Amino acid sequence: MFLHAQTHAIGFYERSGFMITGEPYTEAGIPHRNMTRLLAIVPTAALRESARGNTIMTTPAAELVRSARITLFRREGLARDALAAGIAEARRELIIYSHLLDASYFDNEQIGSAISAFARRAPATRVRNLIHSSQLMVSRVHRLLELARRVSSKVAIRLIDPDFETPDSCFVSWDQTGFWRLPDHREPEGSLHADEPVPARRLFQEFELLWQHGRPDPELRELRL
Repeated sequence: MFLHAQTHAIGFYERSGFMITGEPYTEAGIPHRNMTRLLAIVPTAALRESARGNTIMTTPAAELVRSARITLFRREGLARDALAAGIAEARRELIIYSHLLDASYFDNEQIGSAISAFARRAPATRVRNLIHSSQLMVSRVHRLLELARRVSSKVAIRLIDPDFETPDSCFVSWDQTGFWRLPDHREPEGSLHADEPVPARRLFQEFELLWQHGRPDPELRELRL
């Protein structure tokens, strides 16, 4: 859902789950901001049956909870909390697409510990990272770089082929089931989708194409003297 909100009404819409997108503008001489709210719609068996007949059937409470597992966030701290919640959902694989594996999201105790715990959880778990540049990781003791060096069989990092046109977004997805996403990696505004397999599979396919054409970065190898 989207709307054009007069700026004095922004608080009202935020309390109803809408999030600001884009820059301020004037409409009919009044300051406005665009706002969006994501809705999860699940065609349950009960709803399909209801559509065929004349009786009204309610959706079980558990399915209502499941269909509403979307979290919107607008600040860095909330973005990290949502990312940690998403990583906790993972069972087999994490894929991370980030321009720089930004320190604010991926090089802190909360997320570093969550990814490390996931990678060590079972023999078959794996974490794949796609980045545009390793400059940030090399210039500091980045937690994910240290993890990749310690458990190289579980954690891999590749550089994206510069010939590919890539989005400005940043996303983390797991098991082709759920995902955490920033539409613009420079802004802490985005959403967590705990159970959205269709868009999660689409993200996985985009990631897989870039991964197949990516390459390891010699700068990330540990120097042994």
